[in-house]
Amino acid sequence: MPVPGRTGLKWVLVLVVSVLSLMAVLNFGVAWYYSGVLNDLALKVGEEEVEYNLTASAVGDGLVRLERGPDGGEWRLRGKWGLGWDGGRGMIGDIVEEGDGFLVRRFTMAEGEPPRSAPAFVSADIYPNDPLLAYGIEYENVEYEAPLGRQDAWRFEGDDDTWAVFVHGLRGAPGDGLSSLPVLHDLGVPALFIAYRNDEGQPRDPSGIHQYGLTEWRDLHAAVEYALSQPGARDVVLIGHSMGGGIAAKFLYESSLAGSVTGVVMDSPAMDFEAPVDLGARDRNLPGFVAATVKWIATLRFGVDWDAMDYLKDAHRLNVPILLIHGEDDGRVPIETSDKLAELRPDLVTYSVYPDTTHADAWNVDSERYERELREFLLRVIQ
Repeated sequence: MPVPGRTGLKWVLVLVVSVLSLMAVLNFGVAWYYSGVLNDLALKVGEEEVEYNLTASAVGDGLVRLERGPDGGEWRLRGKWGLGWDGGRGMIGDIVEEGDGFLVRRFTMAEGEPPRSAPAFVSADIYPNDPLLAYGIEYENVEYEAPLGRQDAWRFEGDDDTWAVFVHGLRGAPGDGLSSLPVLHDLGVPALFIAYRNDEGQPRDPSGIHQYGLTEWRDLHAAVEYALSQPGARDVVLIGHSMGGGIAAKFLYESSLAGSVTGVVMDSPAMDFEAPVDLGARDRNLPGFVAATVKWIATLRFGVDWDAMDYLKDAHRLNVPILLIHGEDDGRVPIETSDKLAELRPDLVTYSVYPDTTHADAWNVDSERYERELREFLLRVIQ
């Protein structure tokens, strides 16, 4: 077999280097693009965009017909869900009829006019973004001083000396906590449902992005400080959804007021920001080396500190009871992160897994179970 001469070896090396260089360039280009996608989906400050992917028509007493859009939407989800359209919203329930490209479901109006072949969407938010309209529960809009300026919250009165502080998730709002409100109100627990930096109408984080607890915990600190300053207040319970769970964890690690917390409810908590990013990469069939490059570029472009956003590594520092809730089919925050937290701290964690349930939607799928477990936990930790 002929042995390549020096000239032949040279060209082989040139070819190998050229191929590797091309692969590196392609990898970098693809990773740069997906770092922009990551920014749009998880980092950039802005409101969650609503996609009208169904057509809704009220059909008779207490029924609505949903016609599937191009991607199908979430029209088949079991349980209770919000249905929104231009000019109104309501609640959909059980499926009573099913045909080719359409469903008929139980329907209750919440506000506005009934839909008439209207573009619509399904969401976890059933009620209007107003506790008085949703439940007839009175509340007050309050302001208090936070590190970046004045901060807003909904305040609910109660006669207990333990306050509840609700912390919403990414691009959410205080209204995301309405599923917990009836239980809190029934138990007489005063509450704050807070807004924080980067929310609409609130101060912006100097970084320009959502920090998943690294800075937002300071706004939670300000809210807890406000609650504890009220006459008769002694301690607090934290309720965190999604990114709000990560904010609560960071608060427990860093705040001088952490000792005032008697319990924490974590619903689909983002305890390690890298985990949902890796999940998103797998869903897009990105090879591991591309996903790693995406994260490296995200650090360069946006200042993402992956290690600092991993709150599971400090789970040994937790010292309060936790009600941990997660849906098995969570496509945003992988349930494995909650599995890990429950495994690390079985002494503190009461773990409740909801089958056939997506991200932070446990109440929608089984409201009776959710409210029962929340009530039992609060009765245990309220002192």
